[in-house]
Amino acid sequence: ASAPEPTGPVTNTEINTWILDSLKRYNYYNNQLVLSADKNQDPKTYFTALKSTNDRFSYLELPGGSTSQAVSCRTKFGFDYVLFKEPTTNKMLGLITMVLPSNLNSTLLKRGDYFNKINNVELTESNSTQISSAILTNDSFSIQKVSLQNGTISPQATKVISQRITPKQNIYYTYLYTASKKIGYLYLSAFENAEVANYVSALGNMKSDGISELILDFRYNAGGDVSAAATLCAMLTKSITASSVFIKYKGNSLYPERTDTFDAAMKLGTGPKFAELGDMVLNLNRVYVLSTKSTASAAELVINNLKPYLNVIQIGETSRGKDEASISISDKRKTKRIEYTLHPIVYKVFNATGEGNYPNGLIPKYTFIESEHLPLAEIGKADDPMIANCLLRIDGILPSNATPSPIGIQNKVLYNSSLENTNYLNIVPKNE
Repeated sequence: ASAPEPTGPVTNTEINTWILDSLKRYNYYNNQLVLSADKNQDPKTYFTALKSTNDRFSYLELPGGSTSQAVSCRTKFGFDYVLFKEPTTNKMLGLITMVLPSNLNSTLLKRGDYFNKINNVELTESNSTQISSAILTNDSFSIQKVSLQNGTISPQATKVISQRITPKQNIYYTYLYTASKKIGYLYLSAFENAEVANYVSALGNMKSDGISELILDFRYNAGGDVSAAATLCAMLTKSITASSVFIKYKGNSLYPERTDTFDAAMKLGTGPKFAELGDMVLNLNRVYVLSTKSTASAAELVINNLKPYLNVIQIGETSRGKDEASISISDKRKTKRIEYTLHPIVYKVFNATGEGNYPNGLIPKYTFIESEHLPLAEIGKADDPMIANCLLRIDGILPSNATPSPIGIQNKVLYNSSLENTNYLNIVPKNE
């Protein structure tokens, strides 16, 4: 007979026992749990003490309340930035790297803007990280924009940035041209199941408009939904069929390994089924992918898991290294006693040929470091330095072994807000 359901007030010990039992069963790192952690303490403190030091991405959440997962500048204010030491002036500067459109702050800030003060405090090497975390504790802050020309920093307007409910996703597509080619360009900042119809129509339009090459811009893509990633991949090449393997999941000794075909992976989302893609599928034999350290999770999955079917040419920086997938666990009993939701890492992910295991990131074929090629241009413009480099490679003007020389000087990036963005490969458990 099963044990009687507990009654009375819910204690930390009861919550923490549930956390421990769940991690023992599902967590990929279940044989590295710190079993000596004190079960009477606050659940978030216990969770942090319990999980393996190798477990970088499991987290515990109190829906509508506190979470062990950090808030980020992108989720709170709708933009990302880096802080770097500008070598000619030796001053610390901030640089806006991406702004989510359709939030109010996108009228105040744009990619490529520089700033040197937050709340009237000048950025220095010693205070910059502290200032970065401080802005996340408030609902608004002021930012002093500056121009940088020929090593001269000149003040511009001060803007007040307020917290906004920002859209999670931003999809943008356009066409770029070289002497002989029409090139599709697709920018995604995340993989959102709710947005899949937009990816499908963008790529479908590119098919009917006759592109011969495609650039996927994942520079600031923090990842997201597996089914959305599978749908995007399935639209790029006719060498993928419904029964082709998209992803292999490897779990702990208690949790079964699983393999999902493209058809199965797409069915986990609310987008079209594989058979519905039909004539919209592009017939590419290669794809160019732009990456930075902020490229993570489902964006890395696309790069790695397309490789068995297509020549993937990665340009940019080594990606983040999120080669793991999580599930969500909550108390499903009739009389719910535990309010927390657990998001344990349960799998390492691999492609159809078994390639995976990239905790240190995916290494580009051609290295291009954005911070060494300033100023930045807007996303999707041919004069954006990394896009310009990619176009030269597509056109064969840059020989395949050419590496870009830094323009001017190395800028030492000390802080990158987009590394705080934590999207996960969230998957639906089978047969649970």
